[in-house]
Amino acid sequence: MPVSYNIVTGGNVVSGVQQPLLNFTLTLPDTYSGQNFTFSGIIMPVGPTGGLSSAIALTGSPIALPSVPASGTTYWLLQANLSTGAVTLLTSSTATPTVSSGCQMLASGAIGHTDTVPWNMGVAAATVSGGSAPTFPDLC
Repeated sequence: MPVSYNIVTGGNVVSGVQQPLLNFTLTLPDTYSGQNFTFSGIIMPVGPTGGLSSAIALTGSPIALPSVPASGTTYWLLQANLSTGAVTLLTSSTATPTVSSGCQMLASGAIGHTDTVPWNMGVAAATVSGGSAPTFPDLC
């Protein structure tokens, strides 16, 4: 069964610095093969005067999941461009990728070479090998 997350974070001033606002839904499939991340929502970046700018719709859904690696781990990161709302997937075999300049992280995670399901939550460990829930930003 796919898992959906509804994320609302940010929009506050923290230590005198305005944080962007994220309001989105991310749906994760229950298998890897031929599956996608699907998402919808908005991002409100920090404007030139320090407050929040107008909402920008997230675009690019769906995005294909990384494949299960033959060995090791594939680290992934979904990011949204703060100017356009375009969402892209970054992957690495060594560590969680770094967010690109002008972007905001939406979610990140890892896929191990023995994983059989993307998000092993509430599934008997004896029947599957899977990753854990993804990490989401906490912008206060």
